Amino acid sequence: MKLKYQYFDTHSHTNMPPLLDNADAIFANCAEKKIFLCVVGVDHASNKIAIEQSKKYPNAICQIGIHPCEIVENWKQQVNEFEVLVANNVLDIKAVGEIGLDYYHKKTESKIQINVFKQCLEIAIKYNKPVVLHIRDAYQDAYDVLSEYHARLSKILIHCYDGDAEWVSKFSKLNCYFAVGGKVTYENGAFLRDAIKTIANNRLVLETDCPFLCPMPNKKDINTPENIIIIHDYVTEILQKDITEQVVINACTFYDIEINEI
Repeated sequence: MKLKYQYFDTHSHTNMPPLLDNADAIFANCAEKKIFLCVVGVDHASNKIAIEQSKKYPNAICQIGIHPCEIVENWKQQVNEFEVLVANNVLDIKAVGEIGLDYYHKKTESKIQINVFKQCLEIAIKYNKPVVLHIRDAYQDAYDVLSEYHARLSKILIHCYDGDAEWVSKFSKLNCYFAVGGKVTYENGAFLRDAIKTIANNRLVLETDCPFLCPMPNKKDINTPENIIIIHDYVTEILQKDITEQVVINACTFYDIEINEI
């Protein structure tokens, strides 16, 4: 199969500084390098920009969500406003996310995080959207919630997967997809390099999470979508097989888009 886009960055924040100020050049450069992107929102402002960028650039789609670190004090109103945004842009939004649980930063108590997480899952179910999850130091609670909801969800993707092979096995039973990014290149990522060898071929996708988590050897730099090529080549070397076509097909399958449409 001859792909129009050779790479699919499933998680990019070109809707945030410092990338936002240079978005035109970034998307043009990505198009030249045959990179397709999913722009990801985390709060109301970035969600709106994600939608705008998906409309403006032909090599972009978007997903929107409420990041667990962006939950506000009046979270019930925040969730209501989020649902209105989904409803008003349902054809443009390809997934709900990033949503989930973050017990590392834990800016909001876990009980509220779980409540918001569940309500966002209900919104995804209502509008028949796949979900993209941010999970940090909260795999067990996230797994427990997903065990309750997964049968009603269309598809589930764990963004920036950083668990071990055992968690791959557990989440695979819930038919999850796994997004691998820059962390796989880090010196302390040996467990992750072992884990990705256990991910099913049709459940692996790649991401940059730019401007965060720049891959080695540029770890301290601002990450950009073009670094999906570094991550792709690194994962290819680990798995010792050509993954180019498969990971693009997997991403298109997850987002319910025809591969010949992107």
